[in-house]
Amino acid sequence: RSKDGREIIISKNLNLLYDASSKITGGIESFIDVTAEREAMRTIKESEEKYRTLVENINVGVFRVSPDGRFIEANPGFIRIIGGSNRDNVLGSRVKDLFLTKEMLKRVMEELEKEGEIKDYEIPLRRLDHGSVIWVSLTAQLLEHDGEKYIDGIIEDISARRELERRMKYYTEELEHKIRMATAEIRHDKMKLAKAYKDLKELDRLKMEFFSNVSHELKTPLTVIKAHLHFLKSGKLGEITDEMRHSIDVALEEATDLEELVGRILDLSRLDAGRLELNLKMASLKDIVADLVERMRKTAEEKGQKLILEVEDEIPKRLLDPRRMKEVVRNLISNAIKYNPEGTTITIKIYRDSENIILDVTDDGVGIEEDKLEKIFERFYQVDGSSTRSGSGTGIGLSIVKELVELHGGKVTVESEVGLGSTFRVILPIKWDETKGGE
Repeated sequence: RSKDGREIIISKNLNLLYDASSKITGGIESFIDVTAEREAMRTIKESEEKYRTLVENINVGVFRVSPDGRFIEANPGFIRIIGGSNRDNVLGSRVKDLFLTKEMLKRVMEELEKEGEIKDYEIPLRRLDHGSVIWVSLTAQLLEHDGEKYIDGIIEDISARRELERRMKYYTEELEHKIRMATAEIRHDKMKLAKAYKDLKELDRLKMEFFSNVSHELKTPLTVIKAHLHFLKSGKLGEITDEMRHSIDVALEEATDLEELVGRILDLSRLDAGRLELNLKMASLKDIVADLVERMRKTAEEKGQKLILEVEDEIPKRLLDPRRMKEVVRNLISNAIKYNPEGTTITIKIYRDSENIILDVTDDGVGIEEDKLEKIFERFYQVDGSSTRSGSGTGIGLSIVKELVELHGGKVTVESEVGLGSTFRVILPIKWDETKGGE
């Protein structure tokens, strides 16, 4: 023990003393404290054991190659990766036996000679057991000892990752090919659709041109027919009976309906050509609606229906084309009368909110199926004529209503439920800049 009570390790040496005749006459004994040296050796040994345990148990392969190109150290991970049956089977084997080609080995050795090390170098190797190819990531360095060169290195089996990358590349290329094919098909279909759309537009133009020409041709004869009917009804050509008067009234009504249809077709052609211009002035929607309700009340009553007008007091004037707005209102009221049965009540209401003048035409009649509502403002679309709806139309009135309202900067909507009736709503902004088409 030392003076402070610590246990120490000492090395004892005895040097004998001799006289002239080589007889031992005595000796000198010396003691050296080697505790620190022994502790250092123990630490080194523990470190080596930890390092060896780590190397023996890690998943990667650790190896050393001798100057003559043979493996002289290898851990179990290396033996497993390259397909060795045991340590003895691997130690002494040649590095070149793992490489697929001489050129590949040459590239690796040239890189090592040039840089002194290589990192994460991905190469294929041939296993020792059955010769199958694996991919590894190689990290190695060139070491010199006693004038000779050794290689220390680590390899990691990346075959699964490379296979995954290969499959991903394959599927990516396959997907890209399918996308290219689909894109080409879509492009082809798009061209076909564009051509079909162009053809439809041309057909629509020809149709509207035909309707316009026919309408112009019909307009004058209708005017003449109505004039002659009125003349006959006046009795100036001789006395007429009640039966004759009734027949003339029916003819006049049919001629008027046909005249209105001709007018709508002409409006459609003008809207399509962008030639329908509004004759705007400050006007009262309230007055337009009140006048039309009075005019159409008799028609409703003849069908056993009731017209009700509800108007708020403070309805401001705004820019309108009175003739075109009258056409909108007439169409909505006329539809409510025409397509609903006897006993229906039709309520026309005008009111406002902070920004808009609103017109509702509401009936408690048969209503419209929900799936028909979104198409009801399309041109030539007709709600199916059935036992629930009386009368049939041309399918152009509501489309004209929609376009005329939009020309006034507004919009038209519809709400309906079968058996409970419908509400057509026209919303017009009070402040409207006609040059912008809206507020």
